[in-house]
Amino acid sequence: MKNEQKSPDKSLDLQQEIELLKQQNVALLEQLKQRDALVEHYEEQFRLLKKKLFGSSSEKNIVVPEQLNLFNEAEITADDKVDEPSVEEITYTRRKSKMTKKENLEALVTDTFVHDLSDEQKICPDCNSQMQQAKEEKRYEIKVIPAKVEVIKHITPVYVCNSCDGNDFHTNFAKSREYEPVLPKSSAGAETLAWLMEQKYSLAMPLNRIEQQFKQLDIVLSRQTLSNWLMKTAEIYVEPLYRYMHQELVSKKHIHADETVLQVLNEPGRTAKQNSYMWMFRTGRGSPPIVVYDYQTTRAAKHPVNFLAGYSGVLQVDGYAGYNKLQSSSVKLAGCWAHYPRYIIIRGIFNNAS
Repeated sequence: MKNEQKSPDKSLDLQQEIELLKQQNVALLEQLKQRDALVEHYEEQFRLLKKKLFGSSSEKNIVVPEQLNLFNEAEITADDKVDEPSVEEITYTRRKSKMTKKENLEALVTDTFVHDLSDEQKICPDCNSQMQQAKEEKRYEIKVIPAKVEVIKHITPVYVCNSCDGNDFHTNFAKSREYEPVLPKSSAGAETLAWLMEQKYSLAMPLNRIEQQFKQLDIVLSRQTLSNWLMKTAEIYVEPLYRYMHQELVSKKHIHADETVLQVLNEPGRTAKQNSYMWMFRTGRGSPPIVVYDYQTTRAAKHPVNFLAGYSGVLQVDGYAGYNKLQSSSVKLAGCWAHYPRYIIIRGIFNNAS
């Protein structure tokens, strides 16, 4: 009889416990949902922070159409079919002063002004004695003067022999060869090209901003015109220098080589997310520093092999196996102390794991 009286109580306790567990389960699920949302939020914040600190500001992140990749912007926007403006004024405004300390400004002094007293003012007002100089107060004043704007007009008379005109369809012409433009069929001056290349490649200034600088001076020069100038300058003047530096590089007995990844926009047959590689080759100690870059779309070993064809000496590289194809009787591969400790550490880890 006692067992029959206790059965309803046990059943009731069990049902209450089940209900309590259900409530706890619902509460735990809600806490888990909130925690998952919080974790997702923190993960997104971490990704954004990591991208800001270590991510590349490459062209794949660009959302403004006018902002182009700085690496191959000239190649993209150059267009030989675009004519230059009929009337152009080539000029620039450049304000640059890096020296701020007095001890560094002395070498840059161009004018010196002495603000002295007159002889009458050097007489003491109390005793009428001649006052003696006690010290000098020096102040270095940085004066920024915008570059002088000049438009040079070149006139070259062309002479013709009228006596030969019409005889055997041959006419003699003559003109002075003392003046030749830096770029044929262009109004760009050498100073303008030097400034343009400095702005574009040394200061990483996009061409659309340079275009806006010209517009502020009421000068209409499109990005296509600026790109054409850069491409023609590279073709006529930079490429021969590059070939000469490459020839001098492979004649040395010690060369460093390395490659780094980059991404390029609007490359034929490739997407913007595909990796390209910039190979860097540099002379070692004991010779004038020569640094030459070689752009390639892959990291294949054939690229350094082709670039260093005919080289004989020591090639110092990292542990990339692609350089092994350069190893020969005339080329000796050498590592560096920066990579060797990594090899020792990794080798020790694998040995301990095995």
